[in-house]
Parts: sequence; C-alpha cells; structure tokens
Amino acid sequence: MTNLIEQCQKIDAVRKELIRTFSFFIEDELFEQFTISEDLRNLGMGFKVLLITEELVIGIYVSNLEKSIDCKMCLRQQNVSIDWSLLKSEFDVLRYLGLVDSSFLNDVENTNELIHKIGLKIKEKVQSKGIVGFLSELEQL
Repeated sequence: MTNLIEQCQKIDAVRKELIRTFSFFIEDELFEQFTISEDLRNLGMGFKVLLITEELVIGIYVSNLEKSIDCKMCLRQQNVSIDWSLLKSEFDVLRYLGLVDSSFLNDVENTNELIHKIGLKIKEKVQSKGIVGFLSELEQL
C-alpha cells in the first residue's frame, strides 16, 4: 500500500510541475487551454502524464523499472484519441531541445527539474520563432 501511495504522490508532483512549467502557454495566450491526463495502466512499471493543448501534446514517461525518464511531443491530430503510442515516433524531443546529455534522464527523483528544463527550452523556441513557427517546425520533423 505504501508503494501505491508513493506512486500517486510522484504522479501528483509530475502533474503539478507540468501545470506550473507550461502555464506560460495560457498566460502568454499561446493556447486557450490545456488538460493533464495520466495513464496508470502499468503503475508498477511506471506512469505517463500528458499535457494536451488544442494543437500540441507533450508526454512524460517515468519508468520505475529502468529508472529513467522519457519525453515525447507531437502536434495534436483532431478527432484522434490521445495515447502514448501515438507519441512514440522517431522524433527525439530531448535531442531537439538540446537536453541529450542531461544527467536527469536516468534519475527519476529529478523528474520535476527535467520537466522545468524542457519547459524553458520550449519557451525559448516559442519566443524566438513564435508559436506558429514553432508548430510549423514540429510539423516538419
């Protein structure tokens, strides 16, 4: 039971960090809204948390077995249900954002710090290219 409670606390912390980190999407009026969705089907092995906007999906996967973190990002396809498997593409978000050598990738205890770094890098790209330019670049990748 304690392990389940710990897992729920970790998921809650990731959800809160995604909201805190990506609140600029709403504050800067880049998107009208976003939602957070959790996938708890394989809770013992890890969990997935998705941030979903009208046009963009960002997913964080924390693996308890591999003690690693992964991030996926894609444009949202209308009328298609959002699922982690849709985000599993050849597109390497961490490499795109320049976070490949991050020591955080193999330290699940620093998941929130990695989310914060991902958010800062995305914000930098949006500020330099504009949201339309950023989304267009993602579409090309």
